[in-house]
Amino acid sequence: MILYYTGIYTKKENNKIGIDNYKEVCMRYIGKSYPIHDAGSKAAGRAVYAGDMELKGMLHMALLFSTIPHGIVKHLDCSKALALPGVVDVIHCFNTTEKEYNQYQTQFGQDLVHTARIFNSHVRYVGDRIAGVIAETEAIARKAVSLIEVEYEEMAYSLDMFDTLTGKIDGIHETGAVFEGGEHVTKPEGEGLVEIHTATDLSRINHICMETHACVADYDRYGDELTVYSPNQTVYGIRTILGDIFEMDYNRIRVIKTTMGGSFGGKQEWVLEPVAAAAALRTGRPVKLVFNRSETMVSTYSRAPMHFDADFVFSEDGTLKGVDCDLLLDAGAYLGNSLNYARTVAHKLFRGYKYPYCRFHSRVALTNTIIGGAFRGWTSPEATIMFEHNMNMAARKLKMDPVDLRIKNVM
Repeated sequence: MILYYTGIYTKKENNKIGIDNYKEVCMRYIGKSYPIHDAGSKAAGRAVYAGDMELKGMLHMALLFSTIPHGIVKHLDCSKALALPGVVDVIHCFNTTEKEYNQYQTQFGQDLVHTARIFNSHVRYVGDRIAGVIAETEAIARKAVSLIEVEYEEMAYSLDMFDTLTGKIDGIHETGAVFEGGEHVTKPEGEGLVEIHTATDLSRINHICMETHACVADYDRYGDELTVYSPNQTVYGIRTILGDIFEMDYNRIRVIKTTMGGSFGGKQEWVLEPVAAAAALRTGRPVKLVFNRSETMVSTYSRAPMHFDADFVFSEDGTLKGVDCDLLLDAGAYLGNSLNYARTVAHKLFRGYKYPYCRFHSRVALTNTIIGGAFRGWTSPEATIMFEHNMNMAARKLKMDPVDLRIKNVM
């Protein structure tokens, strides 16, 4: 149902009614149970997830991940894997496109830093993708992966964003390892102001969806059409990024969102889709790639760790006069959405309280760890935790009831 200032429209009836009758219309919907459209099939076990799919002639894929946090792949020996019966092909960092992309891309022409590749010879975290085996069964593919031999040249690494600030891994990407944003403006000044400083740390969190990451890609060589099935939050985003990576017209790519077993932000970036698409394009057959739980934990992405240094200024009566916040965000090995994510924290600082001044400065630091990304709430929980922590400390110092302090400053 859609509400307008001049009355109420109901989608079903497609007519406008007078505002005096809104209660009668609303009560047709309020308090009623409307289960999600696929609840019955999920409860009965009839819903088909990407991992359940079986297509004619379908192959299976398993990936080889980096075992070091930072280094160069000097040599890959895939001969034993290729010799295993049932193995169709091995694709890796030396025989696939080197085109760089950003796995957060959701639309054409988006202003993002492109540093990721389908497979990487310059590996930047334990879990970075090096190669993928395509085989007749998943068991064969996983066995073949274990037969691939890798020779590395190890490099200095950083597992902590504060360590990155020392310049230890400035060469992790050509674009650098630290990115800054925000503006500096003058702080509020005057008599009787009370400044409250807090430091807030938020740790890395994985989404732990019941359904792990999965994808099926199918390429029709004769029609030059790529079809991708995956649980995702933006079908057009996947189409855009695949078209750009493989230099295909968008109208040649179809993305179908399958039944999703949880996301919470964990499936709005494209981790498996480019890999499965590369395998399907190479073989001309459907290819299914399904991560197990440990692979999802190690080689997808998680909520980024954050450190806030915040200074709030209050008058003696508890009126909030200004907010000064410095954010340091751990992006992990690739930027993904981290620059946008850091900026969005600033947007959330004005949703609960009114105050005349704010300074927000952010730094995004790369580390040799799993990539940071979106998590349920898109920065609202992170901004709120920092803000409310400072409000609690202010209430102590001002000797005010925490609820009274909030009521005094609420929007």
